[in-house]
Amino acid sequence: MNIPPASLRKRVHGSEDQASFELVGKTVAQDLLEVIKPRLQLNSQSNILDFGCGCARVMSYFDKRSASIYGTDIDAQAIAWCKENLAGLASFMVNNEWPPLAFENNVFDLILSVSVFTHLPEDMQLAWLGELKRVAKPGALVLLSIHGEHLISNDVRGHKEQILRDGHIYTKGPGTEGLPDFYQTTHHSEQYINKHWTEFFKIEAILTRRINNHQDLVVCWATG
Repeated sequence: MNIPPASLRKRVHGSEDQASFELVGKTVAQDLLEVIKPRLQLNSQSNILDFGCGCARVMSYFDKRSASIYGTDIDAQAIAWCKENLAGLASFMVNNEWPPLAFENNVFDLILSVSVFTHLPEDMQLAWLGELKRVAKPGALVLLSIHGEHLISNDVRGHKEQILRDGHIYTKGPGTEGLPDFYQTTHHSEQYINKHWTEFFKIEAILTRRINNHQDLVVCWATG
């Protein structure tokens, strides 16, 4: 396995430590595969999109023989590293901060997005949900991770009340070095997901702490 440089590891992992970087990537991939396997049969004609793939920390553990894999991200440095080091795994490209993606309609059988909707402001989040709907085939499985209510710190005044009122919280801090200023921290309530995301997808379930025993996983289906 090719390991990205320390700067890219820190950008997606919060630490330069290689062992924990690899462990989390492998764990998240296993978590996703456990959800995918009973729901979707992939084959050589299938297409997978990892939206917000970063330096392919998760994608690296997927079997390139099971489908054609594509990765997109706003991080041009991460994508350049992936193109140089992981060209045999997937096709990589940089996407803009706002839609569209460089794909036709109805392309993907499976769409994954881990630690992306956990960081977007609401207008950008809704725009990207619409774009993922556009590129998903009817019947596609779409797996999107979120920060659930259980991850809201009790010592952040007003946030508990806000999520009870609005169901969505976008909080700004110092940000992440190498990523745009809008990349902050977002939390969702289950009620918000079931109210607003159903405009784009059929929601099968919201699996609490399903991703690395931390983030929740929204299991969605594209309806065409």
